[in-house]
Amino acid sequence: MSDPIDDDFDPSSATPEQPKPTPLLPDDQLAKLLAMKEKASNAFKSGTSDAREAFEKKFPKAREDIEKGINDLSYAIGYAISFGSTLAREFSPDNVTDGFDRGSRAGARAAEEVVRHRKNNPTNENDPTAS
Repeated sequence: MSDPIDDDFDPSSATPEQPKPTPLLPDDQLAKLLAMKEKASNAFKSGTSDAREAFEKKFPKAREDIEKGINDLSYAIGYAISFGSTLAREFSPDNVTDGFDRGSRAGARAAEEVVRHRKNNPTNENDPTAS
């Protein structure tokens, strides 16, 4: 089946055996359709530009809000851990308190070692803690 739109077609070359093809749309409708396509394309480009500009203007504020949220969340976690550990220390027998203290110190040392190792070997692919 041939393509109904043939840009290379010369109407003068039509022979009686080969009738002149009927256009899919009259010229005025085709012009309107092309104009609508152009308007839609321009609107899309303009919308993209407007969205990019709005993002660039609002990004600093959004970033501040995200950073504040992270700070607030960190505060809440730190508060909850400290509050809970203080209560646990006050209401626990000495052997539990001693175990908690030793475990906390050991965990802190282990975390410091991981951080130190990552700083000294930032590209070590064999390190499961490397990002």
